[in-house]
Amino acid sequence: MACHDEATIERIGEKLEHVWVAIHSCEPRSECQQAVYSEVLSRFNDLSDVRTSRLSASRARIPSAMRMLVYAGAFIVIGSMYLMSFDKLWLHATVTAALAGAVSHIIFLIVSLDNAFGGNLQVEQAPFERARKAFRREHHQVEANAAA
Repeated sequence: MACHDEATIERIGEKLEHVWVAIHSCEPRSECQQAVYSEVLSRFNDLSDVRTSRLSASRARIPSAMRMLVYAGAFIVIGSMYLMSFDKLWLHATVTAALAGAVSHIIFLIVSLDNAFGGNLQVEQAPFERARKAFRREHHQVEANAAA
């Protein structure tokens, strides 16, 4: 998602479509199977919702006009400090520097959070890697059990 790799996103979408077809083709016959089937459907819906949310978050960006307003507002706020009168230059410089630091910190957060999957403050990849490894292990176990 950080690289905006549409081919990989589409490939994963196709795999999820295959999973949906497999789930949909099941026909539970007993109460126990019906309960498990309901839970599988619920979990798959949760997975689909979370994936859609992540894809939306990875593609959403702050509009250029709003970004320009943030930068112009920061420039005006910091620039207006020079209109204030202080008796001592060091006090004026300290207050201006503190305000500039606070504004730049806010702009840094806005820019970093705008790109949640690839910025300086990005969503950690380790949990997703662990889930992928666990899925591969379970997939091989299912194949081994089916072959036996």
